[in-house]
Amino acid sequence: MRLVFKSFLAATLVVAFAASADAQGQRRGGGAGGQPPGGRGGFGGGAGGAQLTQLVTNKGVLEEIKATDEQKEKLATWSRDAGAKQRERMQELRGGGGQPDFAKMQEENAKLAVTQMEEVSKVLKDDQTKRIKQIMLQIQGVTAFSTKPVEEGLKLTDEQKATIKEIGDAMRTEQREAFAGGGGGGGGGRAQLDPAALAEMQKKRTEMTKKYMGKIAAQLKDEQKKAWADMTGKEFEYKPEAPRRRDN
Repeated sequence: MRLVFKSFLAATLVVAFAASADAQGQRRGGGAGGQPPGGRGGFGGGAGGAQLTQLVTNKGVLEEIKATDEQKEKLATWSRDAGAKQRERMQELRGGGGQPDFAKMQEENAKLAVTQMEEVSKVLKDDQTKRIKQIMLQIQGVTAFSTKPVEEGLKLTDEQKATIKEIGDAMRTEQREAFAGGGGGGGGGRAQLDPAALAEMQKKRTEMTKKYMGKIAAQLKDEQKKAWADMTGKEFEYKPEAPRRRDN
């Protein structure tokens, strides 16, 4: 189970990193393929493709894991440095501003995901690290069920995989319609920095996610539901914070 959980975490972070690439494109005036804020493949638990660098500085997450002031300071420093390196690598993978090679991103970020969690775990206690991992899995939500580690960990049948794919496709279609042009806030990237617009978008994401997660839950057997519950822990309401503007 530990090996499956580690692979599951890597897959979760990979998709989050891919979502970040799209989100960066949207802030520069138009995202990849008209995706809504939150990126490719869906926003899972409504976090919009939250990354580990965002989670470890999120007020709600820090309260949930009972981080000390010393830990908060170390995590803030780590997040800033790791985020800068990650953005630089994203730009390299974009190859001068074009569409990124997502296959290559997945390969490289699978390694980066594990490395980043190992770095964070050096700052946190074991129980805090475990909770961070669970929150990451919750955030991935619907999209997680189409990743190989989850398919194998839950022992999904071919019929379940096909049905879950249809559910994911339906969710993505609804996403595109609901968040076309920046998510109902108007003004594109600037609206994403507006706390009111961000809160409204988060509300829509949460409602949509609950609906489609319910559809997936209906496809799972009792033992599969239990396995998923063990992987994700108690429910956590993640509230993303407006990103800070960068001068560069």
